[in-house]
Amino acid sequence: MTLKTRGLVIREQKVSDGDCVVTLLTEDRGVIRVWTKGIFNPKTRNAGARLFCYSEFTLYKSRERYTLNSADLAEGFFALRRDITVVALCSYISQVIYSLLDEYAETAEILPLVLNCFHLAAEGKKPLRLIKACFELRLASILGYTPLLGDCEKCGKPDFPPEGIAWLELTSGALRCEGCREAASGQTPVTPAALLAMRHIVSANAGHIFSFSLGDENLLLLGQATEKYLLAQCGRGFPALDFYKGLE
Repeated sequence: MTLKTRGLVIREQKVSDGDCVVTLLTEDRGVIRVWTKGIFNPKTRNAGARLFCYSEFTLYKSRERYTLNSADLAEGFFALRRDITVVALCSYISQVIYSLLDEYAETAEILPLVLNCFHLAAEGKKPLRLIKACFELRLASILGYTPLLGDCEKCGKPDFPPEGIAWLELTSGALRCEGCREAASGQTPVTPAALLAMRHIVSANAGHIFSFSLGDENLLLLGQATEKYLLAQCGRGFPALDFYKGLE
């Protein structure tokens, strides 16, 4: 059976001198593995099947195996390759997607999120820390792990004072005010500005997720909170994240 789909290459796995298995985040088939031939050849017509390329793929499916017929490049994101830190961030994003999703995953919201992250990172239009935080929290929300960013879970205080700190429970996703915080692990501090940003990330429509700015201190705390929360919900770490953080 021959089929067409649009997708982003999030992983390359070389299996021989001429063969490679690429993993695609597709618009309609979840995350799939595709067998390819000759894509490392400089003269290949299928350069659109290389890592971080977004292309229209023509695939042949036999039983449970996909084989590449052609890859027509739509966006190569070549600008991101000029900065190793940007490459590291996109590698982290790709590794999270590869680890959490499968062929039957619903990707209608996830593919545009990842493409926007790649575009903004490649063009340098937003700080990498902001892009990373938006990806982590929005992905968690799409997957059904939206944190509870309203009242204090314990006392029900409707909001937190402008000068106060809220505490995000990493397992439950609930907030606690300073007075109700219990001295225990599994919490991370969130400033009022970072909390507003988190509320924006989980509630904004897709085209406006990244439409905010923060100062360095608040952006740092936002990034720490979103990272810890996603890792807690996943129950695992990611080697690509460790590499990225080593470059910051």
